Amino acid sequence: MRARVGAALGRVNLSDRASHRFGTLSGGQRQRVLVARALVARPELVMMDEPFNGLDAPSRDIITGLIAKADRGRRRGYRVHATSPSRATCAPRRACSPPASSP
Repeated sequence: MRARVGAALGRVNLSDRASHRFGTLSGGQRQRVLVARALVARPELVMMDEPFNGLDAPSRDIITGLIAKADRGRRRGYRVHATSPSRATCAPRRACSPPASSP
């Protein structure tokens, strides 16, 4: 399990923060830790509500890259609630659900 956690933190560029408490991390680092946690759990469905909120461009690129690569060789579904970054990540693969229409 420790190896999977270390690998997931490395994939979100937070290996150097492994010993830090969650509450001491910046908002963007917290978002990336939550993505790493989902990677460790290996769920069949990943639901992300505003995963790009508060992220700088490099962090956003890391997360969109992980979403695009995470399901290679596995059946995994993603539901991302966000705007343009999620569309750019999911549209070529048609892997994410479209946003719900407003009444």
